[in-house]
Amino acid sequence: MKTKNVRRALLISLGVLAVYTWSLKPHTAVVRGESMTPTLNSGDLVLVVSKPIVEGDIIVFSYAGESLVKRVEHDLHRGYWVTSDNTNGLTSAEIGIVTRDRVLGVVVTKYAFRGD
Repeated sequence: MKTKNVRRALLISLGVLAVYTWSLKPHTAVVRGESMTPTLNSGDLVLVVSKPIVEGDIIVFSYAGESLVKRVEHDLHRGYWVTSDNTNGLTSAEIGIVTRDRVLGVVVTKYAFRGD
């Protein structure tokens, strides 16, 4: 009886974990360019999820048909002011405010180097 309860609790826990993971809509992205060095390098593979964005987060968003990776400097009412970790990278000063509908997700970890 005790083994049956433990098994049931484990199955329920796994089910809850699966639903939670699915709700984050995880996917991967490849960093292109040097704008986020030294934090991220060109060719790094990052895990991206849907979650609330806070200032300081690194986000992936669509811009001119490409996916860009930038750091959120300010959360504005109409979108995000983004910057690069490398002082030579593009920022919102050049590309404008990133509207919320263009955000693909938040980088939560770098887990591999794929190379360019």
